[in-house]
Amino acid sequence: MQHTADILRRLCTHGVDFVVVGGYAVVAHGGTLVTQDLDVCCDFSAYNLLRMQEALGDLHPVHRMTPRRLPLHLTRDNCRGLKNIYLDTDIGQIDCLGEIMGVGDFKEVKRRSLRVDVEGHELFVLELDALIEAKKAMNRPRDQEAILQLEALREREGEMGPSFSVVSLTVRRGLCAAHAGLIAVLSLVPVWLFPPSAGGVPGLDKVVHFVLYGLLGALLRWAQPPGRGGRRGAAWVAAAAGYGLLLELLQLTLCAGSRGFSWGDALANTAGAAGGWALAQWVLARQNSRGT
Repeated sequence: MQHTADILRRLCTHGVDFVVVGGYAVVAHGGTLVTQDLDVCCDFSAYNLLRMQEALGDLHPVHRMTPRRLPLHLTRDNCRGLKNIYLDTDIGQIDCLGEIMGVGDFKEVKRRSLRVDVEGHELFVLELDALIEAKKAMNRPRDQEAILQLEALREREGEMGPSFSVVSLTVRRGLCAAHAGLIAVLSLVPVWLFPPSAGGVPGLDKVVHFVLYGLLGALLRWAQPPGRGGRRGAAWVAAAAGYGLLLELLQLTLCAGSRGFSWGDALANTAGAAGGWALAQWVLARQNSRGT
């Protein structure tokens, strides 16, 4: 699975719009099907296909179904009319499909997909019911084996509820929102409930601000869609800093007499958010590089 994880990481990093289908989707849902290639359903717009080509470029992709195994060479013009692309790369096979039998075109496949954690990446994976429909439409011997596993998984999911991986993005964003709410409460309660320098330690309140906003920055990075977090870091850190600045200003009106505006607190908030985001980015990058 390591090579497949590397291909997935590349697609995510380059912002390719795709949904994992086929045998690897069965594995993502908890099945034990052995698969040697990666099947994805893609948006076959020229823009998306060129991103896919860029993601796989240094893996020397070639067309697996052509007698001469021609290298992949897509342009805006020759992308038109393509429906499927079957590739061999230096580290494995990937089949890019424009539609899925039994489900429909990419738009329908995307609509019937779930965002899940797979090999350390957050991806769109075809949902169980749609995957079963696709396997029944193909109905090859290996598809029949997959159907048995998928129906067992669906029955188990009905008894136990969806797995953590299926709801993880929602949970992460919920945690992020909850922590932002906690910061607001701690910022706006009367000062005697949350003293700025408990125990007479100078600057302790700045440390508290740094830690609270560091966790907020880390949660914001953790809650980003695949392949986009790195490019949006500055914007999200600025948003967290702006949130802290807003709370500082609200203290002037809502907490008059007990709290006040502090540029030191605002600076600690910004530094914490940037540090938390950077730390989460580093951790996620290490996970992705290891495929874990």
